[in-house]
Amino acid sequence: MNLTQSFEVLLRSFVPVFTEPSFQTFRLMMTGWILSNRHRYVTDLIISSDSTTNGHFTDYHRFFSQAVWDIDRLWRLLAQLIVGTLVGHDAVIILAGDDTLCRKRGLGNFGTGMHHDPLSSSKSKKICHWGHDWVDLCIVIANPWWAPSKVFSLPICMRLYRNRQGLTKGKNKKPKKISAAQQKAATKKNKQAAAKKK
Repeated sequence: MNLTQSFEVLLRSFVPVFTEPSFQTFRLMMTGWILSNRHRYVTDLIISSDSTTNGHFTDYHRFFSQAVWDIDRLWRLLAQLIVGTLVGHDAVIILAGDDTLCRKRGLGNFGTGMHHDPLSSSKSKKICHWGHDWVDLCIVIANPWWAPSKVFSLPICMRLYRNRQGLTKGKNKKPKKISAAQQKAATKKNKQAAAKKK
C-alpha cells in the first residue's frame, strides 16, 4: 500500500525504536489504524492496511508482546515530536496524569485486579471492577493554532498499575516450613514404604 509522503515521514521518525522487521509490522499496523473506521482490533488493522497476504497474521498479533522494540524510547520520541511541532506557536502546554480502568474478565489476564471504577461509582456508593488500570501521562494542549477554542490531551507515557491482587493471583502459595523432626519422620516413613514394596 502506498502512503502519503507526510505520513511516511512521520512513521520514519520512529525508526530508531524498532528493528527493521518490527518497523515494517509497525508501519503496516499504523496504516491500518488510520484507515480503519471500526473497532481497530489487530485483525481489523491487518484488513484495513491490505496486509492479508503480507506475512502470517500471528506476526501482527504477537507484535506487542514479542517483537523487538523499546516502548520507552517510542514515548520519548513521541513527546519530542509533539513539543517540537508546537514550539514557536501560540499554544499552552500542560502535563497531566490520570488513570483509566479497562474492565476485563477472567483470572488468566496478566496484571488484572480489583480497581475503583469512578464512572460507575457515586458519592454514596463506591464500586470496584476487575480489570487493568492504566496510568498515563499526557501533554494537554490548550488553544492550539489549528483549533483556538479546543483542548487536546495527547498521551506520551503509560504504565500498567498492578495492585496486590494483580501481583499474587494465579501464584501457588509458598510451601509450609517443616521442622527437622518432621523432615526426619517423613524420610523414615518413605523408607518404610519403599521397603514394604520390595
